Amino acid sequence: YHNNQTDLRPNCIQALMEAVSRCSPPIKLPPHLVKYLGKSHGAWHTAMEILQRDSFSSVRGDEKLRESTLDALSDLYETLSEDDMFYGLWKRRSKFAETNIGISYEQCGNWMQAQITYENAQTKIRSSGLPINETEYLLWEDHWIMCSQKLQQWDILTDFSKNENNIELMTECAFRLMDWTNDKDYLEQVIHTLLDAPSPRRKMFEAFMNLMKSLHTNSLEDFKKVSIEAHQLTLQKWHTLPNVVSYSHIPLLHSFQLLVEFEEATK
Repeated sequence: YHNNQTDLRPNCIQALMEAVSRCSPPIKLPPHLVKYLGKSHGAWHTAMEILQRDSFSSVRGDEKLRESTLDALSDLYETLSEDDMFYGLWKRRSKFAETNIGISYEQCGNWMQAQITYENAQTKIRSSGLPINETEYLLWEDHWIMCSQKLQQWDILTDFSKNENNIELMTECAFRLMDWTNDKDYLEQVIHTLLDAPSPRRKMFEAFMNLMKSLHTNSLEDFKKVSIEAHQLTLQKWHTLPNVVSYSHIPLLHSFQLLVEFEEATK
């Protein structure tokens, strides 16, 4: 019943989440359930409010629950591109000085220094064997990748994606570096691996692959079919985001623009 309402605005889950957020004493819900419902039913800010409240009221001895709450909250901040809130949260919860330093460089747009900081932090942990929160280590790795993307270091990222078997990153690198006409067999295999869980970005890559194929087959049917699917997935993703347009919408606008350019390339 509730799954059928994921595309409806408003919906029952939004009303229930709003009610939960106003209860006193508060109703305790699992943090990742709150995050999931906030994402799937468009109750983003209500979910954030619940998680923020729970992060302050968590029992001091229950460190695992508190970390789980902060993980869910930081994921919501990151998904909505609420960068200042995300950085502020990590500055308060980080265990290593390198996290604070790297984040500060990011906020200043100093991507090179941030990248070096994250790389040194990972090297330090691997060599010393110090205990670390897995989430914080993943933050270093993910933001090292982001810094490398900002610096356009696609050759380095290509090698990294192959070593880590990161198919999605490999495709992003290939989109910028490879000859999609000559390497189409390899790229087609990589893209099909991604399509088990379709997303707007993945469908966009598939549309581009079919556009390259059409140069040899003189048939645009496959491209048009996948292009329509990519448009629909992008619109669905747009619909799941808050009504107020923000930085979280920019990647979708970029995808729309690329799909328009693909269409123009067929003429």
